[in-house]
Amino acid sequence: EVGYLGTKVLQPTPIYDRAALDSTFQTVGPAIIEQFESTTVLPSGWSVRVDTLGNLILSKIPLALD
Repeated sequence: EVGYLGTKVLQPTPIYDRAALDSTFQTVGPAIIEQFESTTVLPSGWSVRVDTLGNLILSKIPLALD
């Protein structure tokens, strides 16, 4: 569980090994992606996918307007 800035609740947060992710990987936050050089923290409201070159592509999920 991880506490995110601006929240007062610990959220269950999966941790992924960056080296094990391929171009089929995608998920929504919260999530943590660890690698040797850095750590990517993906909060709620964001998604991530790996492109064909191996880059992490993060996108803000638009709010639904009712």
